[in-house]
Amino acid sequence: MKKILLAATITALMAGTAQAADKSSHQILDSHHQYRAYLVPLHDSGVKGTITMIPEGPKKTKVIAIMTGKKVNHPMPFHIHQGLCRDINPKPKYPLNPIVNGKSETVINVSTASLFQEPYAFNVHESKKNIKHYVACGNMP
Repeated sequence: MKKILLAATITALMAGTAQAADKSSHQILDSHHQYRAYLVPLHDSGVKGTITMIPEGPKKTKVIAIMTGKKVNHPMPFHIHQGLCRDINPKPKYPLNPIVNGKSETVINVSTASLFQEPYAFNVHESKKNIKHYVACGNMP
């Protein structure tokens, strides 16, 4: 009986991990509608992080990324893509400043509210040279 329970628990944990990139958590931080998203590692990269979006007027949004992991010391391309992590459009919708030493800050010319009108995902790439290899991703609701 204990073996069956253990096998069921392991199966449930594995299923949850496989869906993590599509169910990355997020939260509204305060009454000014700051938004926080969490990026999860992809392809065993170990790279993960937090994204904070802050309205900067009616048509601008500040995007701040804080990333951790063994590869964040070199520049890593960072974008907002249309779609969700599991089915992302490879062409970036909003390019962001690269992650350098684990950090990025960019003001984009789009209202924060409009970013919630269709599915978008934050995506971190391994390097400019290896742009097709994604190392972290997080969905916006």
